[in-house]
Amino acid sequence: EPLPLTGRFHVVTLDETLLSVSMLYGLQPDVLAAANHLAEPAVVFPGQRLLIPDAETSYQPLAGYWESVEISPLPLVPGEAVKIEVTNALDGEPTGQLGEQPLRFSQTESGWLAIVGIDPYTPVGYYDLELAGSGSRPWPTLRETVLVEPFDYGTQAIVVPDTLSDILDLDLRAAEDAYLAPFFDQYSGPPRWDGPFQYPSTTQQTTSPYGVLRSYNGGPYLIYHSGIDFPVPTGGVVFAPAPGTVVLAEELRVRGNMIILDHGGGVMSAYFHLSRIDVAVGDDVPAGAQIGLVGNTGLSSGAHLHWDIRVNNVPVNPLQWLSDWVP
Repeated sequence: EPLPLTGRFHVVTLDETLLSVSMLYGLQPDVLAAANHLAEPAVVFPGQRLLIPDAETSYQPLAGYWESVEISPLPLVPGEAVKIEVTNALDGEPTGQLGEQPLRFSQTESGWLAIVGIDPYTPVGYYDLELAGSGSRPWPTLRETVLVEPFDYGTQAIVVPDTLSDILDLDLRAAEDAYLAPFFDQYSGPPRWDGPFQYPSTTQQTTSPYGVLRSYNGGPYLIYHSGIDFPVPTGGVVFAPAPGTVVLAEELRVRGNMIILDHGGGVMSAYFHLSRIDVAVGDDVPAGAQIGLVGNTGLSSGAHLHWDIRVNNVPVNPLQWLSDWVP
């Protein structure tokens, strides 16, 4: 059929994609792409003028029985988690992939939810989002591109005592990372939280932000800070920020005494450098429960609480989980 020659224009904003603009006007993405002569894969950019076809062109829902696809935040931000919420008219369960990361969906009251983490040093650019699924029949595949925008977390120089210099060995850290990976990369089922997470410490003040690229004792800037630090003296109480199950509680060389909580949905929280561990593997803890005491164990230049949150083993900014963004 001939392409529509009449309609109105829409100017693309920073947080919009072809999919989100299509949904705004009730169009199939391929219809909007064809109306604007966009080549495959169709990508839009901020400031671009898109022709929105007239009503007579038939505003249509998403193709392939997809009823809704919501992605937040957009554009994607390095170091933040992304929630992808979908509904489809067909029976069955969705599957998908964002870039090279598989999507792990859990059912919600209104549809399906998947959460993925964007590494803080993910290269800027467009990444493929692919959604599919199956039930009594396969779900048609829906493809879209999403933008990862630039973000600079800065640098930080750290000085630790010479007595800890052996812990700076990169091979030691790599071995500990490999040991912890299976604990962080678990999917035990749907999310167990209900609303934003709580602070895990008695203070909301932080001394070291998430994502900064660190140098130790004048060395090269090679390792980024995977969480945030709270300036709490030894013996300060550490609280569970949300309901969870203890999957690890032990002493390690780099991270010292540490705890990992599984909150469901592929989301884990971790606590480093503790002076005391008050929980055991397998314990179910409610939000606000005491799980340990702040300390100065492992690679630490002074008493503080380090708080990590990981999604499918990708460290993300914990501050995001204190906001209303939390699904």
